[in-house]
Amino acid sequence: MPWPSSDLQISWASEYIDSSYNAPGVQSPVVDKLIAQIIAAQGDKAKLVPLGRALDRVLTWNYYMLPMWYMAQDRLAWWDKFSHPAIRPVYTIGLDTWWYDVNKAAKTTGSQEVVRINGRLSYPPSVTGDPHAMGHYYH
Repeated sequence: MPWPSSDLQISWASEYIDSSYNAPGVQSPVVDKLIAQIIAAQGDKAKLVPLGRALDRVLTWNYYMLPMWYMAQDRLAWWDKFSHPAIRPVYTIGLDTWWYDVNKAAKTTGSQEVVRINGRLSYPPSVTGDPHAMGHYYH
């Protein structure tokens, strides 16, 4: 069983609020106090276990989360009747920059074309027979 360690400070302590390590944005004197006690109790299992449980309860009660991994792509269902600027935002999909494109929408209806996007086949509604079918877009 791993014991709570001083590594908790980087992810949860208020002093790291402006760093990329404190991703959930925790800024709590209670959390800081518990972490300080955990650091002071290293090597004392009898103290570490209840302190670790107390920290866990405080973090859980506040609904903090620490993301451990992410997909490098965003998954979106799409129907090719929208356009977007040639230069897209860097850190977002930019849905608020898309617009309904009348010309694309006219081409979508009745189209039999099957397109390949990033190695995945994308079938228009007329090919699948499902009027609600959509393709896939990976950003």
